[in-house]
Amino acid sequence: MLERLPAGWATNCTSTTSMSSLCGESAPSLKMGSNGNYIESPVYNDGVRTLSFWHRGSGSAASNTIIVEALLDNNWEVVSRITPITTASGGKTESFEFTKNYRAIRLTYESSTTASLYIDDIKVGHGGPITDVALAEFKNLNVGNVTSYAVENLPQVGTYSYDVMAHNAEFKSKVSNRISVRLLPPAGIENVAVDKNVACYVDGNQIVVIVDEPTQVAIYDAAGRMVCSENVAEEGRFELKGGFYIVRTSSKSFKVVVK
Repeated sequence: MLERLPAGWATNCTSTTSMSSLCGESAPSLKMGSNGNYIESPVYNDGVRTLSFWHRGSGSAASNTIIVEALLDNNWEVVSRITPITTASGGKTESFEFTKNYRAIRLTYESSTTASLYIDDIKVGHGGPITDVALAEFKNLNVGNVTSYAVENLPQVGTYSYDVMAHNAEFKSKVSNRISVRLLPPAGIENVAVDKNVACYVDGNQIVVIVDEPTQVAIYDAAGRMVCSENVAEEGRFELKGGFYIVRTSSKSFKVVVK
């Protein structure tokens, strides 16, 4: 029987389990046994900054999907589709950091089998402003009389922003609009590719696809069989076994290797 949820949370699930192998840090975990089962957080008007949760599927749940959505303004936006779902002992913890002003989180089970999904340890970090931290070595940097400039040796993976101002001995222009760029994790040349509007790289056993706008992404194995397909809104993560894969969007194909 489902125990009372924390204030503001909502779900259409009806049961939990206390089996230690199907729970995260402690019992119970939430059992999702039907297509469309979900759990939804309260609305945090101070903004959702982080999300993490533990999950494990049973039986044939590996072929199903966990849809991670976030509320932006009054619309739900898909931020990730997790497939295949791990059925391995110990389960798996997913973690997200958000730079958009999301206000709520929803996890939905998309299932074409009778297998169950167990969700536990949902942690939503919210509140506090998103503050830009200036990098001293690049502040007011004079790059000379050039039309492009390569910025190297940035300290870590993340989102960086920059603006530009032109000047001569007498005058200064207005500062340009601020542009944000997401720095990808380091990877071998065979595991990362970037197109005008799409980036694709391998992170452990996951193929990660980052897009500027909603894009249909399909992944094929070395035999040409489609192993997954979904519409990616911003970032999609696809957990796959080791092998060679083709990642296709409407405008670009990438060859990647999961080791």
